[in-house]
Amino acid sequence: MRTTSIILISLVSMMVLAAPAHAWVAEPTEETGYYYMYDDQSDPPFTEPELPPLPSYDSIWQDPDAEKFCTYSDWPHIYEIEDSFWYYGVWYVPGDTLYIPADGWVSFDNASVESFPNPPIDDPPFPVTDNPNELIAPLWQDNNCTQTPDPSVTNRIYYLYDAGSNRLTVQWYDIQGHATGNVYDYEVVLHLGGQDKLVTNRDSEVVFSYHFIEFLYNTSSAGWDADSWHDPPAVGFEDQDGTHGIYYQGDLADGRVIRMGYKKAIDHDVAADEIIAPATIVEPNTDVDPITVIGNYGNYAETCDVILNIYDDEETRVYHNVMTLFDGMDFGVDTLGPSEWPLWTPGGPVEHYIAELIVSLNGDQCPANDTLIKHVWTSAGVTETPPPVDFELKINDMHTIEFSVPYTMRTELAIYDVNGNKIRALTNKTYPAGTHTLYWDGCDAKGRKIAQGVYLVRMEADGRRTTRKVVVY
Repeated sequence: MRTTSIILISLVSMMVLAAPAHAWVAEPTEETGYYYMYDDQSDPPFTEPELPPLPSYDSIWQDPDAEKFCTYSDWPHIYEIEDSFWYYGVWYVPGDTLYIPADGWVSFDNASVESFPNPPIDDPPFPVTDNPNELIAPLWQDNNCTQTPDPSVTNRIYYLYDAGSNRLTVQWYDIQGHATGNVYDYEVVLHLGGQDKLVTNRDSEVVFSYHFIEFLYNTSSAGWDADSWHDPPAVGFEDQDGTHGIYYQGDLADGRVIRMGYKKAIDHDVAADEIIAPATIVEPNTDVDPITVIGNYGNYAETCDVILNIYDDEETRVYHNVMTLFDGMDFGVDTLGPSEWPLWTPGGPVEHYIAELIVSLNGDQCPANDTLIKHVWTSAGVTETPPPVDFELKINDMHTIEFSVPYTMRTELAIYDVNGNKIRALTNKTYPAGTHTLYWDGCDAKGRKIAQGVYLVRMEADGRRTTRKVVVY
């Protein structure tokens, strides 16, 4: 049984952010190992990248492909994962063991089978260094599925791996508390997959992961704390040695959804977000009032230089100006212009220009977003074919949208129905040159599954629009 580690109380308390009543959110910090947590009563603790809507409870016990089991005397069921999972910097690969007991948690730690671990007596229960570690616990308490003899569909544990969405779901279906017989129905979902679910910087350091973990709560017969050894109940997760993790301290309720994931904290990061003016097409010999957008995605107000260059077809710089922002860059975006940059007048003979926006910050931790390029044509040169902006679309149960941009540009993708009504925005931010991947779960902006039929995926970038059809089955 685990022993108490009182010193960790202060670490957990540091993670809690101010939030509306009954909402709860934990930001990614060094103490959490840069994992975050939020529930359906709160917003995520960051705005970039934009997260998909939280899912709704989706019971699996009636699915013919779901596997059912009941473990005796708290022995865990041994399941070999079928796809990869990145968790606290460690890759778990197909064939690795996930231990699933009746007591409302899962773990990759083989110590899970050694001592029939009871619910923790530690306060807080996560993170704790005693075995087992690598715990992911939607509701850790003393359950007993053997109180219901076979054959039975209730008081059983089910698991289902969906290869289309790369999701592993474990459901404790009407599981009974050992001492009381109270009944609980809840799930944990692990988003499996490969390297394409990780976002890295130019040093190949992971800065964001789409390997989400989600806890979903359906119903309980006597309240969600009736069999708990803790107040709040033991809901949370921890890393491989039990030194980092998060203890959920919100209110469990029927229908509650909680999401966890990894986002590396970046203290200092400013970005060249958008060049609004000059537009993609300008009139020759006509003054242009430049407008630019700068983003601050770090944790501190910054002083930085903003540089706007424009080059002609001969790569001669025809416009150069520098603006310094002094302690004015709080988190968010700052629009420079109109009437802040000197005017630029495109010449008559030149048909094509390149506008370059640069932000310069000493100690910037994410230099990949510091430079933005935009191609500009005069109206005399619109017969020239602009560089292609296109994307490919692969359809699975989970829609994978691959799109490419030839140079750094702000890109917007959204789902529309055939009548032109926007169903859901997928992204609206600046991407570097290359191919990028988005994941769409087939839900609308409110997280509801959309009806079968034909939909449109629309991409807008650099003043142009591309549309592809997608059939949802």
